[in-house]
Amino acid sequence: MTGQLYDSIFLAVSDGSQREWSEEEKKVILSNVELFQKLECWMTNSLSDGCWHDANYDLLITNMSF
Repeated sequence: MTGQLYDSIFLAVSDGSQREWSEEEKKVILSNVELFQKLECWMTNSLSDGCWHDANYDLLITNMSF
């Protein structure tokens, strides 16, 4: 994974644009356990800030291991 792709994944949430992740970003997120866990933790701790695009939230929720 390139640094630019990694940055783009986080920027989609952190810049407040609520941009939906691209298909390439989604594949990287779902195939990288460490990245997924970081995003999962961030999502859990920041649901009230309104920065998460619904599709990004759904991607994590539907793939979380409870």
